[in-house]
Amino acid sequence: TILTFAVGLLAGIAGKASIAKGEARQGAQETLFEKLGLMRPLDAKKTEAVRVPGFLSEEEIVALLQQVTSAAKREVVATERRMMQSEPIFSQRAIYLHTDGVFRNEFRWLHDRLKDAVFDVDAKNWQILQGRDKERINFRTVEIIEYGPGQGLTYKAAS
Repeated sequence: TILTFAVGLLAGIAGKASIAKGEARQGAQETLFEKLGLMRPLDAKKTEAVRVPGFLSEEEIVALLQQVTSAAKREVVATERRMMQSEPIFSQRAIYLHTDGVFRNEFRWLHDRLKDAVFDVDAKNWQILQGRDKERINFRTVEIIEYGPGQGLTYKAAS
């Protein structure tokens, strides 16, 4: 019918406008990445993750988890419990350490070490941060994920 055709035509026009808007946004983002001297997200996704063995000692991991637990109990960081639909028990909890600058202020020892490691790994692999002021680079998100029974990440050791 004419009404169906008109609705379909409008939906098609709206869809094309949305695609054009999305393409323009993507183009603007790519231009911004180029201006900032950053890798485009599609290119970044193609890179390998870099492991830093021994970044934290066992003692430092224990101390970190105690510090995280303390921050969560004091409710100075946001937390989120996630449940798997198939599991009736707690599956995982995210603790957002970046909340209100807590990571920068209360976890300064890790904040600085992590930032140094980021610059070191970048210098050895991509040189994207070369010449940038470390003090002007910030962590957007820092979170600890606790996994419940039967949940977690897997790691396949290189043979």
